[in-house]
Amino acid sequence: MNLFKKFIKYAFGNGVVLILGLLSSPIITRLISPVNMGKYSMFTTVTSLLSIITLFGFDQTFVRFYYEEEVECRGKLLRQCVKLPLQLSVLSFSFILVFYKFISKYVSNEETILIAIVLGIHVVGTTLNRFVLLQIRMEQKANTYSIINIITKISYLSLIGILYIIFYDSYWTVIIAFSLSNLIITIITMLKNAKVWFRFNKNIELSTKYNQMLKYSVPFIFSSSISWIFQSIDRIMLKQFTDYKEIGIYSGAMTIVSLLNIFQVAFSNFWVPVAYEKYKEDPDNYQFFALVNKIVTVIMIVIAVMIILFKDIVSILLGPEYREAIFVFPFLIMMPIMYTISETTVLGINFQKNSKMHIYISVIVALFNIAGNYILIPILGAKGAAISTGLAYIVFYICRSLISRHYFKFKYNIIKCLLSIFSLYGLAIYSSFHYFNIAYLLLALLAIIITLLLYYDITKMAVVKLNVLIRKSH
Repeated sequence: MNLFKKFIKYAFGNGVVLILGLLSSPIITRLISPVNMGKYSMFTTVTSLLSIITLFGFDQTFVRFYYEEEVECRGKLLRQCVKLPLQLSVLSFSFILVFYKFISKYVSNEETILIAIVLGIHVVGTTLNRFVLLQIRMEQKANTYSIINIITKISYLSLIGILYIIFYDSYWTVIIAFSLSNLIITIITMLKNAKVWFRFNKNIELSTKYNQMLKYSVPFIFSSSISWIFQSIDRIMLKQFTDYKEIGIYSGAMTIVSLLNIFQVAFSNFWVPVAYEKYKEDPDNYQFFALVNKIVTVIMIVIAVMIILFKDIVSILLGPEYREAIFVFPFLIMMPIMYTISETTVLGINFQKNSKMHIYISVIVALFNIAGNYILIPILGAKGAAISTGLAYIVFYICRSLISRHYFKFKYNIIKCLLSIFSLYGLAIYSSFHYFNIAYLLLALLAIIITLLLYYDITKMAVVKLNVLIRKSH
């Protein structure tokens, strides 16, 4: 129950962000055209790559060694892990300014140093923000984390309102709002946690040597970069084969998928520190991890089915120019679904510090997604990119799970999960070419029934818990 309460605390902030998103999305998609939203999407694509390079895998190092250090040493571990990424982010800022013509042209089809400046500031801010949030997550301060998420979203929406008065329907409106909101909350949070960030004690010695940190972090540079290719190749190829409008439609579909991303982020933020803590307490507690895997699988698939089922209603969120996105997002649902489920099966790789395995996984999935996008985008445009990306995430789950099982042998049934996933994918295929009808409804019910029957033990447990709650309420 304590774990459930902790998860609810993490989910609360994301839930409020979800509500704010639901209220603001209809406004934003009517203020910003698909073309400018496409340029904003390319901006975030470039910044995510630069952030991966500047982090140098030290964000993962901080998470991995956090519980291996004494409480009084964890502030020093944070500062040690952030030092090189911060230096690299400043260096990348200089690189961006030197090559601003190429970078700004790629992002917006305009040669302007202003994009380079905003991009550089955002990379520095994102690097620091990553560690700011990780530190709060690892301390398991769920309420603080939720408040930060809410404030970030509110500041982003407020800045869009202010900047729209200046720039109107322009990519500058969303790019500057996105970058400034991220930077403001990062600075405020660092100052609020000044004791952790700025209190230096030379007498404190880390049990983890810097060489150990570096050795663990380096493979993540390659795996994260390849993961970026895997996660961004859809937008890159859309730009190559289509135009900014098609990228904007794709971004509109991603707006709907972000409904499920709320659950993905909430779970990941809760799960990572809890998993490491549980493993340290009892490395042979396979039953706990297997149970979490089953529960997460059932919940995520049922939620995904419900979102797809009501896609025609969800489309109200989007402006008329983005209406085509409702036929794109069903395949993209696989992104948060497979990522979240795989977070419960990838544990063996992380527990054994075998981070190089992430490189192999990323290479396999990236190659699969590149081939899929190359074949499907010229034929189906944004929908083709979504189909390829959805299938790639299923491959991502399979690779993570199979490799992890060699290192941490807790019992989870990949075949059972895939049967549920393919029933969901069948619904996604049909809903991507049809509006709501009886066949649509039957496919949704079938996907839920298949999942509940395959995970009968979890279904039974949920029914028992529900009966207990009903009796208590009476």
